[in-house]
Amino acid sequence: KAAFLYWFTGDLAAARFAVDILWPYVLGMHHRQNPDTFEDHSQAHILGIATFEVIHERITTPLTVAYDFLYPHLIETGEDVALIQNLFKRWADRIIEGGFAQGNWNLHQAKYLVGLALALEPDKAYEDGRGQEHYLAQFTHVSSANQACVEDVISEQYDQETGVWPESPGYAFGVTDNILRLAQLVYNATGEDLVARYPLLEK
Repeated sequence: KAAFLYWFTGDLAAARFAVDILWPYVLGMHHRQNPDTFEDHSQAHILGIATFEVIHERITTPLTVAYDFLYPHLIETGEDVALIQNLFKRWADRIIEGGFAQGNWNLHQAKYLVGLALALEPDKAYEDGRGQEHYLAQFTHVSSANQACVEDVISEQYDQETGVWPESPGYAFGVTDNILRLAQLVYNATGEDLVARYPLLEK
C-alpha cells in the first residue's frame, strides 16, 4: 500500500517506508536456495522457494506489484534492481520446474508466473535472453514438461464441444477465471488479446 501511495502521490516518505519492508525481504529471499530433499521425497518436485508447493507462492504478487510501483525510486536511489530481477527470474524458473502441466495446478502456477514476468525488463536486457517476453511466453504459447501454455490448455484440456473444464466446479471455475484475469494483464501490458484469439474462452 505504501508503494502504491508513492506511485500515486510521489510521497518519498511512503517510498522509504515501502523500501524498508521490500528490500530486507528480497535480500533474504535472494540468499534462499532452491529446495532440496533427502532421497526420493514425494514432495520434492513441487516445493517452492518460499512455500511447500509452487502453487502457494502468493507473496510474489504483492512483491512484484510493490516493486513495480517503487521502480523509479529504486533507480533514483541506486538500489540493486538486478538482484531483485534475478530473484524474480529464479522464482519463475522454480515455479515452472515444480508444477504440473495438467489440471488447475497449471493455472495456479501461471498466476504467479505472469506477475513475475511483468516485473522484468525485456529479454534483450539480460545476458541469458530470458526476460519479460520469455516468461510471458510460458503462459501464452510455449509449453514445457511442467507448465502448459494457454494455447495448449485451451486446445487440449477443455472439452472442445461444451467448453467445460474437466474437473469439479470449484476447480473448473477457478481455471477459467485465472485465464481471463491473466489474459487481461497480458493485454494491458502487451496488447496481445488472448480472449479474441480463443473463442472457446468466451464459450
